[in-house]
Amino acid sequence: MIPFKVAIDVEGGDFAPGEIIKGVLNFSRSADREVVMVASEEIVKPYAKDINCFYASDTPPIEESPTEAIRKKRKSSLFVSLDLLKEKKVDAVVTAGNTGHLLVGATLIVGRLKNVERPALGVFLPTISGGKNFIIDVGASPDIKPQHLTGLAVLSQLFLEISTGKTDLDVTLLSNGVEESKGNFFTKEALKYLSEIPNFKGYIEGLSLFSDPEKVILTDGFTGNIVLKSLEALGDYIKQKLISTDSNVTNRIKTDLGLFLLKSHLRKILKSLDYSEYGGTPLFGINGLCIKAHGRSKAKSITRAIEVAFSLLENEYLRKVKNRLEQMVP
Repeated sequence: MIPFKVAIDVEGGDFAPGEIIKGVLNFSRSADREVVMVASEEIVKPYAKDINCFYASDTPPIEESPTEAIRKKRKSSLFVSLDLLKEKKVDAVVTAGNTGHLLVGATLIVGRLKNVERPALGVFLPTISGGKNFIIDVGASPDIKPQHLTGLAVLSQLFLEISTGKTDLDVTLLSNGVEESKGNFFTKEALKYLSEIPNFKGYIEGLSLFSDPEKVILTDGFTGNIVLKSLEALGDYIKQKLISTDSNVTNRIKTDLGLFLLKSHLRKILKSLDYSEYGGTPLFGINGLCIKAHGRSKAKSITRAIEVAFSLLENEYLRKVKNRLEQMVP
């Protein structure tokens, strides 16, 4: 097996650097799977004897806009990681850092893939039977044009195939109904371009986000981000209701008994909605593998994000996706 190197942005994320370092240390490294930590010398030097480290001389951008960040903090850990990817010193980058900074940095430093006009991010949604749907875009490109969805369909379909081990998965377009007469200007225009995509099945509505069979669900970044944040809010609401205390003793006893009986099932449902279970997904459309973990990722999620990076490298995701994109009409 060809050995691969993955750079970890140790200073990116709400719980950096502590949880990021724990996630790296928990990952099972081997001769074929090398991780590289990128951060200030002060943070990662204690680990340099066992793990290859690159030092970042700038502190991570916080208040800066993406364009200001890449101009003023060019030597921060995220941008140093992307430089390593561009220079082919590593094969992939994993970060839980700012999405906007990653989007601009990856586009300007690493560059875009041919036939992909706008980068995008996606997330897994569990299906009723325990499978995976994949919705894209969830916020990277709010103003994407309808024709840009064709490239994202190719990228995300292959990613879901590798993630599930299945082939010929369906591609759908999120709308307010399944009839072709439904939708708005964006979805109706997108429908025309997507009709040539293999296994495209037309519209899907919000009621079917968790339905089988496993599939890709395409949408613009504005709509997708609203869907994502709504689902996160729903999960938080359920968790809060489960742990809240009812002032009425009788009601509390009934609630506690009900929770005891449903505990195992509820745990499985909440686990399937937990972003840490999936680790991270690629920033789609970039000419290099950049895995974006959730900003609130802790060690477990970082470890899984690193696993995602190596899995995609070992499955030659980038080479395969370039071949599929080459087959598209320019």
